[in-house]
Amino acid sequence: MMRINEIIKEKRLEKGYTQEQMAELLGITAPAVNKWEKGASYPDITLLSPLARLLGVDLNTLLSFHEDLSKKEVQLFVSHLSKVAEEDGFEAAYREAYEKVKEYPRSYNLMLNVGATLEKMPLISCKINNMIWFCLMLIFLMETGMIYVN
Repeated sequence: MMRINEIIKEKRLEKGYTQEQMAELLGITAPAVNKWEKGASYPDITLLSPLARLLGVDLNTLLSFHEDLSKKEVQLFVSHLSKVAEEDGFEAAYREAYEKVKEYPRSYNLMLNVGATLEKMPLISCKINNMIWFCLMLIFLMETGMIYVN
C-alpha cells in the first residue's frame, strides 16, 4: 500500500509542480512539502482537502483508504463469504462478493480469491451448468468494472 508521502510526491510530479510551487499554492513553506515527501512529517489536517484538490485526487486516495486489502483481510472475507453461501445461498454470497469487489476494485488478491470461492460453491443444488456459470462470472466482471464490453 502506498503511503501518503509517496502519493504526494508522485501526484506532485504528475502535475508538474515543484515543491516550491506546491508550497506557494497551499500557503506553506517548501521545506514543509519536502518533509511530507520524505515521510518526516505529515500535512496538517486542515490542508488535506486543499492538498487533495491540488493533486487531483480524493481524500481516500490521498490517505490510501480502500486501496487494497491485506492477505489476512481477504482470508477473513472469503471465510465469511463461504458461511454466507452455506446459510443464505449462492445469490447472497454473490451480492456480498460484488459489493466488496466494488469497494476494493484494485485488490486483485480479493478478486482472485472471491472468484475461486464462488467457483467452488455447490452449483449442483442451484442447477447451474458450466455455461451459465461462465455467464455469471462474465456479468460479475462487467458489473465490477474489471472488463468492458462495447
